[in-house]
Amino acid sequence: METRDKMSHRQMEQLRESSERWNDPEYVWKRKWMQEYSEQAKADPEDGGGWPFRPNANSIRIKLVISCALFAAVWGLFQINHPWANIAKSHIEASLNESFDFHMVTLWYERQWGGNPSLLPAWMPGKQQEAQKVTALKKHYFTPVKGMVIAPYESSRLGVTLETKVDATVAALDTGLVIYKGNKDETGFTVVIRHANGLESVYGWIEAKVELNDWIKGGETIGKVSANTSKQAGYLYFAISKDNRYLNPMDVVAFD
Repeated sequence: METRDKMSHRQMEQLRESSERWNDPEYVWKRKWMQEYSEQAKADPEDGGGWPFRPNANSIRIKLVISCALFAAVWGLFQINHPWANIAKSHIEASLNESFDFHMVTLWYERQWGGNPSLLPAWMPGKQQEAQKVTALKKHYFTPVKGMVIAPYESSRLGVTLETKVDATVAALDTGLVIYKGNKDETGFTVVIRHANGLESVYGWIEAKVELNDWIKGGETIGKVSANTSKQAGYLYFAISKDNRYLNPMDVVAFD
């Protein structure tokens, strides 16, 4: 009797666990996916077992032959000294040495869907700072840095200058793509990030840790402020534009 009660209790536990698992959408999706490809494997057992993208010996041989043929064709092309061959060689060399223009991809993506592709990773090493979100332009944005505004927004200045703690870290306003990194006469070393919906953020007098064409997540550290040795403080220039029209940053984020 006791053994039967234990078996009954164990069975009840198994039924309860099974019921809970079927309430998990990921578990249900995996089971459905496995069932569909199992049925496919039964219908066509020579397709690699029904699993997608599973290579078989025949497909590997075909890909190997095609790869060898392409390699031989390119090698042979570089042995020919002829005007048409030189044109083809210049195109191949350019494709192997020139950086891919992610900026054009971003513009196309924004035209099509009005946002940044979320599947592309933001390659940001190191620790992330804790950034505070504020509401503006019907969206939440991150405060780049905490500090005191010592030069407010003006039509001639287009941004604000902040006095901060020494070595204060600077966070990205929102997810976006680094479209500019370099020195400018007015704002020293400057980083410009393009965000969704025609928004851009500018960070001047910054010691940047990002590279051109880096994807940045909102709130991720992109560098630190420049040092003001005379006052033992840091400072940063920050500006925001939407559709090429500059906005007062103090209307978008809070710095204190």
